[in-house]
Amino acid sequence: MSRCNFPVGIPNPFSLADTNKLKNSLAKAGFSDFNNETVVVTFEFASGEDYCRYCQAVSASARNALSNQTDRRKEEVWRKVSEEATRNYGAAANGPIRMDNESICVVGTRP
Repeated sequence: MSRCNFPVGIPNPFSLADTNKLKNSLAKAGFSDFNNETVVVTFEFASGEDYCRYCQAVSASARNALSNQTDRRKEEVWRKVSEEATRNYGAAANGPIRMDNESICVVGTRP
């Protein structure tokens, strides 16, 4: 799966996906002796529409990107998001959606 192209400097779900950037940010805050681990977190939604409602509620970057669009265009975009989630992650046409997501956990010490 490819990542979306977000504007540079705008916080987004992938802002700290680069562990070196993440560790550098933590080092600037005074942390050291880092240990990181990648874990898989599975998100489950009742349907593509349910996933879409979740995205609308939690994705500030998506809301910002659509803020200048007409209501009709927003509906088109969110309908397409729902359809693609169902097509790519659904077991059945109107069934549950399961998405495995990689999460990076980093621990450091601060004197």
